[in-house]
Amino acid sequence: GSARAQVELTDETLGLHVSKPIAGRTQLRIRYRAKADDKSTLGPYRRQVAGDWYFFTTFTPIEARKAFPCFDEPRYKIPWTMTIHTPEVNRAYANGREHSMGKDARGWNVTSFDAVGKIPSEVVAFAVGPFEVLTGGLDRVITLRGHAQEGTAALEAAPGLRKKLEDYTGIRYAFGKLDHVALPANAYGAVENPGLITYQANTLLIPPGNLARLRSVEAHEMAHQWFGNLVTQASWEDVWLSEGFATWLSAKVTDPLELLRSRSQIMDQDTVSARPVRLAMSDRKQIQDVYSRFVYSKAGSVLLMLEGWIGERAMQQGLRSYLRRYRDSVATTDQLAEELRRASGMNVAPVMHAFLDHAGVPQVTARIDCKRIPQLRLEQTGGTLVPVCYRGEGVARACTVVSSPQTLTLKSCPAWVIPNAGGSGYYRSRVEGAGAILTDAEKLSHTP
Repeated sequence: GSARAQVELTDETLGLHVSKPIAGRTQLRIRYRAKADDKSTLGPYRRQVAGDWYFFTTFTPIEARKAFPCFDEPRYKIPWTMTIHTPEVNRAYANGREHSMGKDARGWNVTSFDAVGKIPSEVVAFAVGPFEVLTGGLDRVITLRGHAQEGTAALEAAPGLRKKLEDYTGIRYAFGKLDHVALPANAYGAVENPGLITYQANTLLIPPGNLARLRSVEAHEMAHQWFGNLVTQASWEDVWLSEGFATWLSAKVTDPLELLRSRSQIMDQDTVSARPVRLAMSDRKQIQDVYSRFVYSKAGSVLLMLEGWIGERAMQQGLRSYLRRYRDSVATTDQLAEELRRASGMNVAPVMHAFLDHAGVPQVTARIDCKRIPQLRLEQTGGTLVPVCYRGEGVARACTVVSSPQTLTLKSCPAWVIPNAGGSGYYRSRVEGAGAILTDAEKLSHTP
């Protein structure tokens, strides 16, 4: 039989006290109202543009609770179904495909949407308004009235980017359809909601000749469909499993040099007083920093270093295994490390924690000594475990993890050595004792 519940409300929680014990499978029905804010850009909000009213959502990170009661944490992933009632002049869009359309007693449109896999509440999304739509196969660009043609470049770029991501991950895009929605106001540049990515309008709607920024942002949000949506971080502490991967993978499929260009800026910020990438968070004040740009860039740079150390093939194999094993579920840093260990045969967990759990940039010194036997001595300061990849004149590229000073015997005395071969290491480096320090731009390239 049914039982009624007494409601207890606090600032962030809803408590239910039932009138009799509950046993077995139970369905809970909650009727509620929520405010559509016309000033905020977090939670459910509305805007009037050129006389038209539009309704949007931005639930990242913990604002879904402003729209409906839920377990508003990433570890709770469920299939979400949605039905939206809206005045006849409007169209409704959500994460899933439109399942059916009808009318209610008031004559309003009633749109029901298919469930979308298992996703956390922070990426549940919907939008309502008199939108215009550009359609191109799996992708649609959704704009405010009168702006559809400005989305042409975004629509043309999306399929190629998705194909590159599918090829790398070995998994087809999993969420049925993919809408790219241009918002007049958004708390972030874009949000990766599965099936309904939202963007600042000035990011998504650009002239066709200005594609670099558009492709970078689209690729970042689309990379999240695998890292963040398909496999979600188990806690806010591991949000780098979402943002770091989207940063690294989007650069990989659009501009491989992007991370290298931004890394020096991040290193300048990453002093001993900077925050670690991984931080436990348990309240609203702490979580305001969960999507720090520092986390994006340093985490992406650490992934670049891991790939340079264990090799591109092992990295890809480990990530494919990780995505398959934890698909539609959640994962932790150590679970990722285990998949990379299986693929590479190398224990990456201590190195990952050394860089992600602590602030600071190590300094690596390579010292060449050719007085008797040609030797290369590697030392690091400011870190604990540093994967150093080096090469030189007559010295093939090789990698070693440096904790204490290491002395390596060489076949001959090199005129030059690069202690950060390929430029992928997240550390500063210097060379001592070389007959000549390399400055040739060709030899400094990414070619091993």
